[in-house]
Amino acid sequence: MKISCPIFNSLRTYDFWTGEEVFSFQGDSSALAFTPDGKVLFSATCKAPDGKNTRIEINVIESSTGEVIRTLLFANAYLPLRCLIASPDGNILVAQAFDLLTQVWHWQNGQLLSTFNALPSSSSLHSPSSVCRHWLDTVATRPNSQIIASVAQRDKPSKETTIAIWDIQTTEVLYTLGISQREPDSGMPHSAMTPDGSLLVVGNINEIEVWDLENRQQLCVLYGHKSRIDYLTISLDGKTIVSYAFNDSIKVWHSNGSCHNR
Repeated sequence: MKISCPIFNSLRTYDFWTGEEVFSFQGDSSALAFTPDGKVLFSATCKAPDGKNTRIEINVIESSTGEVIRTLLFANAYLPLRCLIASPDGNILVAQAFDLLTQVWHWQNGQLLSTFNALPSSSSLHSPSSVCRHWLDTVATRPNSQIIASVAQRDKPSKETTIAIWDIQTTEVLYTLGISQREPDSGMPHSAMTPDGSLLVVGNINEIEVWDLENRQQLCVLYGHKSRIDYLTISLDGKTIVSYAFNDSIKVWHSNGSCHNR
């Protein structure tokens, strides 16, 4: 297992178990991601090769050697990337900038599959009273090879928050799930999906909602955190959830196959 982190204008990759540095090179990085098998690292950086015009590059890196396999150019050069996410099958890379422009690649051949703005055209980043933001959070691969993403949405005038399930290759919103936040200004909910897109977990303030995406039904709500949930992950089989909250508490939830309110 390898981990990477940007440190003082350099990118360094370490072996998680030994702590040994695998490789390092100079350059800033605004977003990082690994393929699920850890063999490929994606690193986003902003460059100005001619000293004037900037561009956002996503380097595809062999994680054991540091060799750059290929470089992908992001369409927007004005805002850094807020996230990079590799699909569970390792074939698809999804990138989203802070202005919510999103691009989807088949990174192995550099093919751009789709480009879309997750901010509706009727909204503006400069008029927050009418903004509906769509923050990309997690990606899954369904058995039919459909790539879906969980995206948090908020309509500022009504302060309603929903989770949208997007087909990010066709850029179609398949359906939305209602998330009943009791504190509308507490920030976007965090979510995670099983690799096959069958289960979704959502950190809604200090509670965790578990959803069956096949039937679009909420299975249960997990209680126990005393502050806002900042990070969630779910195991491959969907039976274990790990959650991290703002007060530095970490909880591990386990199911024997059935989900009950707790």
